[in-house]
Amino acid sequence: MPEVLQAVQHNIGHVFHDQTLLLTALTHSSYAAEQTPPVPWNERLEFLGDAVLEVIVSQMLFLRFPECQEGILTRTRAMLVNEKATSGYAANLGLEDALLLGKGENLSGGRKRKALLGDVFEAMLGAVFLDGGLEAATAVVAKVLPPLDEELMQMKAQDNPKGVLQEYAQGECHASPVYTEIEGTLRPPHFVMEVRVGELTARGEGDSKKAAEVAAAQAALEMLQVRNSGEGIPEKS
Repeated sequence: MPEVLQAVQHNIGHVFHDQTLLLTALTHSSYAAEQTPPVPWNERLEFLGDAVLEVIVSQMLFLRFPECQEGILTRTRAMLVNEKATSGYAANLGLEDALLLGKGENLSGGRKRKALLGDVFEAMLGAVFLDGGLEAATAVVAKVLPPLDEELMQMKAQDNPKGVLQEYAQGECHASPVYTEIEGTLRPPHFVMEVRVGELTARGEGDSKKAAEVAAAQAALEMLQVRNSGEGIPEKS
């Protein structure tokens, strides 16, 4: 176990003064319950780390995008702190290999479960915060967060095409995208929606109007990417 702990500390870029904090952050409740006597597990650290992550990401976005309004900042933060994101951070840091799981949880694939990985990342961040303060926790987040520029805009486009197109349209055209149903059948369900943004129009298909709107928004964003010669979705949002 000491070698695993050393690897984790190397990956996150923080050497713990209190090694018990590190061990607790990596301990799942299923493992703790199998020990005699039971040992502390990472639930409380997860609670703390969740709040620390929101504060750090909020500050980063606030400083990086001074022209963005609250709604845009809130949606972007949500994308960067949700389960999909935090589980990815955990995997990038190799936390899944160091996680202490009970036998049953381990055999059932818990080491790959996104919810569990997201929890252990937050617990680790909470432990770093207690051990080294906000500066140390911020350094960990900076290691795993995507660049807050074009790559982030691409992530937003994949995560929420309609939202990104809305932000772009309001920033560039001072108006919202207009969606129009071109074709629709209930049996079998199939819909074609067209979206207009300024002079640009794009179409999308889906088994519901909402799905077709999302597809149309994604098509419009792809057309905008081509129009901007690889510059990505404009940050002017």
